[in-house]
Amino acid sequence: MNDCIFIEQLHIDTLIGVLPHERVRKQRLIIDIELATDFSAAAASDKVSDAINYAAVADHIAAFADQAEFGLLEAFASALINSVFAAYPATTITLTIKKPGAIAATRELGIRLQRQRP
Repeated sequence: MNDCIFIEQLHIDTLIGVLPHERVRKQRLIIDIELATDFSAAAASDKVSDAINYAAVADHIAAFADQAEFGLLEAFASALINSVFAAYPATTITLTIKKPGAIAATRELGIRLQRQRP
């Protein structure tokens, strides 16, 4: 199966970081996410109830980030993937998180995780 929905450049704010100045206020992260799933039912029915709702996924990520308080991007990303798997019928999730401004000499840095449904 090669069906996939994606959201790119989702800007969210969350409490993230291990340094004291990072724990004072929320920071901006930029998220790209891909959810592999089977489009067969949605393609046949043309009903959103048979698809993964893009807006709902974006809202889910924003709500998760709003409540999160992680030190490491790795921990945030892993917990976010588990949360998305719990809410949506994806078989594989690829998540890229960028943290702009984390290192002055770079435009952005980040991580990419890919997980299969457990």
